[in-house]
Amino acid sequence: MDLLDALVEERGRVPAAQALGVNYRTLALCCDSREVSRRMRRALVEFRDRGGAGGGETGDGDGGGPPDGDPAVLRERVAELEEENAELRELADNRARQLELLTRRLAALEDSRQSGDAAEVVGVDADADDAHGHDRTDGVDQDWRPPRRRPGMPDAGVVTLEEQPDEEHAFGPAAALVAEWRRLRTAGAQNVSRVDRAQATVRRWELEAAMIGEYHLTLPPDTYPLDGARRADYVRWRRDALAEARRELGKAKRKRLLRRVITLGLWRS
Repeated sequence: MDLLDALVEERGRVPAAQALGVNYRTLALCCDSREVSRRMRRALVEFRDRGGAGGGETGDGDGGGPPDGDPAVLRERVAELEEENAELRELADNRARQLELLTRRLAALEDSRQSGDAAEVVGVDADADDAHGHDRTDGVDQDWRPPRRRPGMPDAGVVTLEEQPDEEHAFGPAAALVAEWRRLRTAGAQNVSRVDRAQATVRRWELEAAMIGEYHLTLPPDTYPLDGARRADYVRWRRDALAEARRELGKAKRKRLLRRVITLGLWRS
């Protein structure tokens, strides 16, 4: 590798491949993988024994025509090319195994991080339940309940897909969450990456869990206020959906990272 690096630094990759009498792709793969194949090792030894002279008289595609018209020489060259192709396949398989190992490590790190986040969320929820009415002294969030609505309007705390004229009064501090939730429900999925869709799904479940659990709102398709038992069930399954959505988001981010690694940063969508 030291000899190869010095030759490439001195002459560049294409002239170095010509001087060694190997294909440019073979040289480039060895430089990128930092692994010297048997074909490249033999070419480097021959180059060293020649004292660094020569211009690749046996070039294979980067230089001139065929190495010689002698059938024996041609058969030897074909055998060398077959050996070189086998070595290239072996190097490619090694890179594929390394990429699979990297994928598994990323998945393990993501699962570990999400487990820690879930434990933290559970701890925060438990603290909030224990401190209900004590830690919040302003009486705005946890102590807030939907007020009665005017006759002809939906029942107290019932959210509709269409905006109602009295929502600032009816939903109080949750009005902004309701507006954001409606935008997520109506947002299109065209020209949106998988990561963006996963992030939108995570945010939607976060909003629904907060709207139902913290602000005692009722979401479509229900049209009547929820009782305590149904509200607890609705919050529970939305938190389960939130955990699954976060896992999907982690997978989407890992795949995007791997695509960028494989394409050397050219893939952006």
